[in-house]
Amino acid sequence: MNTNRIFSNVSLAAVAGVLGVGSALASGPVGELEARGHVDVAQQGADNAVRVSDTTYGWFSGDSVHTGSGQALLSLDDGASLGFGKNTAATVSVEDGAVVASLESGVLLYALEDQQVELKVESGDYRFSTRSAEAQPMQVSSGPRGAAGMIRVLESGQVQVSVHDGVMASTDVSGSLQYQVASGETVAFEGTEPRQVNTQVEAARRERDRDAAAAWFGNTPPEVLGMLAVIGGSGVYKVAFDDDDEDPQSVSP
Repeated sequence: MNTNRIFSNVSLAAVAGVLGVGSALASGPVGELEARGHVDVAQQGADNAVRVSDTTYGWFSGDSVHTGSGQALLSLDDGASLGFGKNTAATVSVEDGAVVASLESGVLLYALEDQQVELKVESGDYRFSTRSAEAQPMQVSSGPRGAAGMIRVLESGQVQVSVHDGVMASTDVSGSLQYQVASGETVAFEGTEPRQVNTQVEAARRERDRDAAAAWFGNTPPEVLGMLAVIGGSGVYKVAFDDDDEDPQSVSP
């Protein structure tokens, strides 16, 4: 029997009963997760996870994903998109107009169509935000209006931040560390002394369509091979798989 069809025919109320959660479901999904391979998704407060395989899944604020050997893309209704590499564990919620993520392990790609949408990421002892800590004067600019980059947690616990467009303001839990990663930089965070990594953020042009360019980052981790941040001259900022041929079936929690 087809697993995707089973989930498609299960009501929200029935699944809420199985998972032991109801409030998140009642508020409705905030985006859609696309899985490649097998990934596990858990609702906030749930004891059990749902296995999602090569399909799409309605994402609710506070859901968690463990990719294992798979990969996943999360497209949120506010225009933000996140890519989860292999062996990544993360939780994502939408709070007061901001996208809030907790990255426990693995690699997170991000792309924001508009820098007015803030991405906040917690990982270990560090807190990151795409909203600059410095007040910026209002001005008309021909520069990029979106943001894109990558956050990676190494086995040592070191957190590496690569920014392609926009900035990433950083601090630690004590507040003693204040650092802003600028566009074009890769910075490693470990202890209270961030250091710039020699590998620079790289952009490579690729024929995907008339306007778009695919952004790759220097020394791309193997966990995110096959995933990329698409940055288009027409203002398109999104994370995507490196092929658009497959149209996975959709399932609902």
